[in-house]
Amino acid sequence: MDAPLPEEPLPEEPLLSLPGVGTLRPLPGGFSGRAFLAESAGERTVVRLHPPGEPGDPLVAAAVLRRAEQVVGLVPPVLEARSGDAAAGLPGLLVTGWLEGSPADQVLPTLSEEEAGEVGAALGRLLARLASVPLPAAGRFVDAGLRTEPWPEPWDELAAAVAALAPGLTGWSAQERAGLDALVARAEEVLAEPLAGPEHPVLVHADLNPKNLLLSRTPEGVRPAGVLDWEHAYAGAPETDLGNLLRHEERPALVEPLVEVYADLRGEDPGLLVERARALDLLALVELASRAGTHPPAERAERLLRHCARARDLGATPRS
Repeated sequence: MDAPLPEEPLPEEPLLSLPGVGTLRPLPGGFSGRAFLAESAGERTVVRLHPPGEPGDPLVAAAVLRRAEQVVGLVPPVLEARSGDAAAGLPGLLVTGWLEGSPADQVLPTLSEEEAGEVGAALGRLLARLASVPLPAAGRFVDAGLRTEPWPEPWDELAAAVAALAPGLTGWSAQERAGLDALVARAEEVLAEPLAGPEHPVLVHADLNPKNLLLSRTPEGVRPAGVLDWEHAYAGAPETDLGNLLRHEERPALVEPLVEVYADLRGEDPGLLVERARALDLLALVELASRAGTHPPAERAERLLRHCARARDLGATPRS
């Protein structure tokens, strides 16, 4: 019999209770840090609070989830969304269903080579579905109709954005900073190379890593069961999410089928897609690395970025 997948323990201590919502317990993760597990009459839901004046509109977040559900499924259903009231000091609210499954960051290290390959192929199909549905224009979502507006300066141009973040890379040598400049130049070269098919913006999760994926064991094997935390989503290049998934994942049994299936479904060269993924992930990696010292993921990103800069290679890993 196949062993059950590890489960993440539920938070124990209640924080508060809201009428009509139930008892709230804080959940880890999420951009806002204001995500809670609610339980009422035996039903679990996830509640996200959006304080007035802070980033994040619950109506936009709800629209993103509904769009994602149409494209890939495996998304928590939206149960309620309402805007906050700044004058009254009331936060906005997004309530979604609770998805069963085990966190992928805990499961992946336990999988056999065969199981890792099956999960990789399934993730390749998921990414291909995201890449298959075009959006009208790239940019950040600004309303519940998912209308976009362009990124403001300097975030609309890779070199300028990296230059704006570079002061946060403390302790870097002149050689390492020159290596970072070389990474930016290489990324711009890669992104200028044409794809075989049409290029168009799509829904980008923008934080698609194992912490935001759920897996479950089915009669067919271990499969994706949920994609969580779409709070960073925007309209952009489809390879962005591939870059996020590949950032710290080196296991060939998972990576090779993921890339092979993804490239085959898109009709593109797998090597070029991986290069584009690394190039598109560079800005997010620099942004996270510039916050080294604030939390472990930033520390890990800074180590990886410094290694890439020293090697002047977008795909370098500490083991390469």
